[in-house]
Amino acid sequence: MKKLFQSSLAILVILTGIAIISTSSYSIDDAMAFPHATLIIEPEDEHANDIQFVLGHTNEPAYGKLPGIHDGKHNLEVDLSDAATTLPIPNATLFADKYYFKNIESFQRAESLEDADAIERNVPITAVFGQPGTFYNRQVIDPGIYGYNKRYN
Repeated sequence: MKKLFQSSLAILVILTGIAIISTSSYSIDDAMAFPHATLIIEPEDEHANDIQFVLGHTNEPAYGKLPGIHDGKHNLEVDLSDAATTLPIPNATLFADKYYFKNIESFQRAESLEDADAIERNVPITAVFGQPGTFYNRQVIDPGIYGYNKRYN
């Protein structure tokens, strides 16, 4: 697992969105996601304010879909704001790479993100109407562990 995080840092991976959603060895009560994570991004323009980037799932705690128990609807959520003024940043083009591991054993065996059980690249994260600075990628999650690498323009 240490190798996974070391290689992730080189490509600005935000794995704080990783959550043990649920696996066969966990009960649904123990299979909660971690809360939203915050990162401050320093823009290249020295006259621009820092950007506060918040990543998480909607509808937390996040559970993987289990028939008759939970629907698994937990959108990837990103909130962008000016770190100095806390004003929302409504105009951004966001994409994410999604990494999915079926269980903790699969995650621990991984030596890099490329060892994930499933990978989706360049998934658009779009603005939410009526909520400036909030962006979603609608998704239904399976039981397992999720990681996200975001990209922005």
